[in-house]
Amino acid sequence: MIFAVLLLTCGATSVTAQVELPQPVYQVSMSASYEPDNQQIEGRKRIRWRNTSSVAIDDLQFHLYLNAFANDRSTFMAGSGGQLRGVEIPKEGWGWVEVDSMRLAYGDEIMAAGSIDEEGAAPFGEPFGVVPPGEPGPIELDDRPDLKQVEQYIRPDDGNPQDRTVARYPLQRPIEPGGWVELEIEFSAKLPRIFARTGAHGDFVLGGQWFPKIAVFEDTGDRGRAEPGWNAHQFHANSEFYADFGDWDVQLQLPTRYAGKIGATGRLLAEEIDGESVTTRFAQRGVHDFAWTASPDFVVVTDSFDPDADVPPEQAAEIADLLGLTADDIRLQPVEIILLLQPAHRSQADRYIEAAKAAIRGYGLRLGAYPYETLT
Repeated sequence: MIFAVLLLTCGATSVTAQVELPQPVYQVSMSASYEPDNQQIEGRKRIRWRNTSSVAIDDLQFHLYLNAFANDRSTFMAGSGGQLRGVEIPKEGWGWVEVDSMRLAYGDEIMAAGSIDEEGAAPFGEPFGVVPPGEPGPIELDDRPDLKQVEQYIRPDDGNPQDRTVARYPLQRPIEPGGWVELEIEFSAKLPRIFARTGAHGDFVLGGQWFPKIAVFEDTGDRGRAEPGWNAHQFHANSEFYADFGDWDVQLQLPTRYAGKIGATGRLLAEEIDGESVTTRFAQRGVHDFAWTASPDFVVVTDSFDPDADVPPEQAAEIADLLGLTADDIRLQPVEIILLLQPAHRSQADRYIEAAKAAIRGYGLRLGAYPYETLT
């Protein structure tokens, strides 16, 4: 049973009041629509990805995590026996994700076309993904070769021919060190019945690991690597998700009954109702994933973490002394807290809010301030 959903956005921190977010390896502008009747998602993703390694890269690799739930023979299912912590995947509850098309342009081509200048090649605008009025738009990719035609499912861990959770896309020419590419990916997905931290049940939906997600290319020495290469493992029953940090700008379209009841990674920028659908837009810099949830039944409770009110001075002084720092060195940042919970658990709201504040305070004083404006 789902009691509440916390979508945590975790990042690298330093013990200062103003936390510097990780430098993005990629930026994503994505739009997706969700149809609750068949639990399907149709999405389009624009991603700008940079080669931060010292070698040329001649392919791209993506995680297709939802394909772990496509059948009972995937590596996840074989390793787990079709259960997680004693909960079995529901019968007829399968899910999947499919790349429908993938087109690419190289950074030098984009700048040569005048779509973006050298200065604007790395970060998007503010909010990222938005081209200022009168400025050239993103380069059109419709006439580019479709990398879907060269898609290869790979099984680097166990060779399981029934596993489709990692895909490889050979490139016409390599991405040089420091070079970047821009991709437009169209994809379709079906969420499984709620299982293993993703899925849908009735009108409730939890979008976790729900889109084609670019893997991590590591250089020599990264995590002890002897030579450069992709760190792209299949989805195993006993494993976690590994990704680079990036910037996200995501629009989600759902039926209007979800208006005001959609939560996601980052800050809500807009919510608009048009006919029978509602479109929300969330943005967040410096995170390694994007998750979302929605239910027409959600009770929405908002609060805030105020370091002046929620951090006892004696606690700050004690920990500062332990760390050999001053209270100003470990001063925390304000955080907006958004809690989404089912009506039957409304009486637990204060408990959830206080737990969130205790985490922001306890981890923050010892490890560094929570670096984001929101916690949902």
